[in-house]
Amino acid sequence: MNAAAFVSGAGSGIGKAIAYRLAVGGYSVCGDDRDAEAVGAVARDIEKNGARALGLQGDVTDPDCVDAAIQAAEEELRPLEGLVPAAGVVLLAPIDTVDLET
Repeated sequence: MNAAAFVSGAGSGIGKAIAYRLAVGGYSVCGDDRDAEAVGAVARDIEKNGARALGLQGDVTDPDCVDAAIQAAEEELRPLEGLVPAAGVVLLAPIDTVDLET
């Protein structure tokens, strides 16, 4: 398969499992996570098993960071055909007080 997917939260948990499954299924995988060491280890492991991978440190709560990560993924792997938003984001506030723009 000549497809690439971007997985946020790929350094651990569900995001990590999805990144591995996509790689087994023939996708090139760009994993993004706040934990650079963890996502780098996942990318290296995927590449050891024969798939292309890129591990990026990022913050999905920062739109500029997300834009830069998507651009890097597309430059390194190819245009993306899949996006898996698996990063956990915790907002400890009443929902009606959360400003999603900041």
